[in-house]
Amino acid sequence: LQPQNSAVWSNLGLVYSEQGEFEQAYEALQKAKQHSAGRDQAVYANLGIMHEFQGQHEQALAAYQKGFQLAPTIDFYREKIELLQETLAQERSGALKTLQE
Repeated sequence: LQPQNSAVWSNLGLVYSEQGEFEQAYEALQKAKQHSAGRDQAVYANLGIMHEFQGQHEQALAAYQKGFQLAPTIDFYREKIELLQETLAQERSGALKTLQE
């Protein structure tokens, strides 16, 4: 393992996410952020994916928005942001209907 390489930590975080090991995923992704000084857009993609796996849509959206700020030409971020904004709107609408009943 290359302990200073943010890409290694980021990819490790993604693997942990895919295995459902979210605590380890979060720790690895935080190390990736630290080693990249927050400038590696792929770290934010993997953070977003981890949060989506957990149903944490607001956190996923925030991660994708940060990734988009770093890499505005990558369509992945635009697509994920649009999808999550729609998902959050539907969730809020459903919650509002439940409260009104």
